[in-house]
Parts: sequence; C-alpha cells; structure tokens
Amino acid sequence: MPATDQDRIIGARLRGLRKSQHLSQAELGAAIGVTFQQIQKYENGSNRVSGANMVTLCKMLKTTPDALLGIKSNSKPSDDMLDLLDDPIIRRALYALHELPPQKRSAVARCMMSIVEAFT
Repeated sequence: MPATDQDRIIGARLRGLRKSQHLSQAELGAAIGVTFQQIQKYENGSNRVSGANMVTLCKMLKTTPDALLGIKSNSKPSDDMLDLLDDPIIRRALYALHELPPQKRSAVARCMMSIVEAFT
C-alpha cells in the first residue's frame, strides 16, 4: 500500500520528537529493535509504523500514540505543539534554529519573539 499524507505527517512528528531528544536514527532504531534505515522510512512516510512499534517508539520518546498520531487530547496541552510540525515552514525554522550553538540559538529565539510581538 502506498504512503499516505498521514504516514508522512506521523513520520514528521516522529522525526521532530527524535531530534528534540538528540537521538540519532541509529540510536532510536537500536532501542526499538529496527535498523536506522527503517527509522528513515518511518520518518519519510514510505513505511508505516506498526502498532507494536508505535507503542515502543512512544515509550522511548516519552510521548503517547495520540500525540504521534495527531489525535487531540485534553490530557496534555503539549500534544497541540506537535501539530506545529505539520507546517513545513515551522519545521525548517526549527531545524535551522537547532543547528545554532546554544548561546546564539537563545539570541535568535529572543529576536524572533520580539518580531512576533511587533506583528501581533
């Protein structure tokens, strides 16, 4: 069965969670018993994550299947933050920000917040 938009969205959420915890694809794959190539396929949406692997991934990434699937839940406000990863502009900005050294990252984040305040 070909990949769907939902598979790609789940993959993007998975990639965002993995990167936010500073895990490589190899580290995450080893932790759940698959190769880094399989993690790549999950992240680009070309392979679907099985139910069993979803549960294991969620435990490893300290999240819930609802959050990974994008199901709205009243139990955790942070789940809504994962919806931001659906926006490619926000993903690109986060990746760029992540590449900066921590001190510069903080300065750029403060600048961004000032710009947002000026426009809202």
